[in-house]
Amino acid sequence: MFKKLVTILLIALLTMSLLGGCADSGKSTSSKKTQTEEDSDEEDSEDEDDEEDEEESSKKDKKSSKKKKKDKSKEKSEKGDDEKGSKEKGDTPLYQKICGRYCYEYEDEDEMSETYPIEIFNFGGNLYAFGGGSMDSFDADNIESYSFWAMEFIPERSEDLFATDTDECSFGVLTFSIMSNIGKYWNEPDMIKIKVTDDGLEIYDMPNVGKSPALFKKNDNIERTFCYMNEGPVDERMDKDLIGIWQQAGSKVPLYIKFSENNNIELYRKDPLLEVLYCGGNFSETGNGRIACTVNYLGNGGMPSEFVIEYSIEDGEMTLLFDELYDSFGDDIEPQKELTFKKVDIEDISVITLDDIEDIEYINIYEDMDD
Repeated sequence: MFKKLVTILLIALLTMSLLGGCADSGKSTSSKKTQTEEDSDEEDSEDEDDEEDEEESSKKDKKSSKKKKKDKSKEKSEKGDDEKGSKEKGDTPLYQKICGRYCYEYEDEDEMSETYPIEIFNFGGNLYAFGGGSMDSFDADNIESYSFWAMEFIPERSEDLFATDTDECSFGVLTFSIMSNIGKYWNEPDMIKIKVTDDGLEIYDMPNVGKSPALFKKNDNIERTFCYMNEGPVDERMDKDLIGIWQQAGSKVPLYIKFSENNNIELYRKDPLLEVLYCGGNFSETGNGRIACTVNYLGNGGMPSEFVIEYSIEDGEMTLLFDELYDSFGDDIEPQKELTFKKVDIEDISVITLDDIEDIEYINIYEDMDD
């Protein structure tokens, strides 16, 4: 009986011991598992955070990269535009910058507003102008002169007009008009300086202007110098072989004729010691090698001149004759006299400088009257 009781006790103790061990083991396993899961969750969380950080960083890098690329592209574009603008500006000779239509508006001593319109243009780089006095305001749709005169802008050196790295130049101005002094130069050259600005031209010591410098602002509403030049449709019958600049052959003071694709014609002749002979207008072909022209002369206002030219072109040479001329183009150019012309480039036209007009003669009939 006693042995039986001891056996039962031993079995009970052994069972309790086994149950306790199993519980601890389960607890340890469960704890270990929980810790492992927690560690795994933390690692997953850290990985997710890292991935988010990397993703955010990547986005920032991409954004930064795009911004840099955009900025670089913008910088390149701006640089390209600047270079293009600089190149375009840098390639423009001064005489082209000066050409245009301008107006200077001012008040005289009686506080009357007066406008001075002027158009400056060139032939072969030589600068000429048609200016005058007008009662029309700067804002008028059409500004016409009640008094007008022609001007020749003579530089000190020919290279000054063809310079591309400057916006200003000094000139001697020779003035003449059919309205006064029998169409001859008024006096010796007046020295002026022209400076090109964004608004127009600053002109220092301009004749007939009391202020210096005077700002002549851009204005396309002033009357055109050569008012008969064509601005409409071209004549499809026009002989394309005419287009270009033609120089009279065998003459010390050659006549130049320029035919343009818009049916416009310019005739130009310049003796350094005489008033320039320059006219412009339109032409149309009448058939059988005949051209009808309507032009007006610089210095004569809008007074029209009409004449017919007979021409033929062969082997690069043009032979022509005028039926009649309103004004003579020179001693060796007469109506019904056959002339020979050769096509030339603009660089072949001589540029007149102050040295060329040192021996110029001028008359002033008003001073002669006083004498």
